[in-house]
Amino acid sequence: MINYSNAIKVFGGQGDQASRAGNSTASQDDGEVVTTAGISRRVKSPRANGHFSYHARVTEASAGGAITVWYSNLPNPDVDTDDNWVQDTTIGSLVLTGVASFFGNVGNVFAEWIRYKVLPTGDNASVYIYHRAEGVEY
Repeated sequence: MINYSNAIKVFGGQGDQASRAGNSTASQDDGEVVTTAGISRRVKSPRANGHFSYHARVTEASAGGAITVWYSNLPNPDVDTDDNWVQDTTIGSLVLTGVASFFGNVGNVFAEWIRYKVLPTGDNASVYIYHRAEGVEY
């Protein structure tokens, strides 16, 4: 099957970082369980036009906590160290409650890396996040 998407699945399914988004409807909604210890993953930032988008979904209404987006220009930032990153405060926190999907378009981002940090507070959360950046081939 040919994959025409340049989106990647950052959280979900097997939980492997930056797995290519496929055309399969059977697995596209698979979530990854994230515990209250939290987890962060990084992806390459846009290479053209400074534009990226994300599509996220949480399936536990009682999880609490948030998904946050961060940036870094360090050559190899530690994904688990906040000091290596600067949080995007214009996006704010995507609250891990309810079962709604979140979608965001972000422009004027010329950082080297983008980090998605998922930190449930009340209960584990099942999360998927798809990421798409202009000019990036995965």
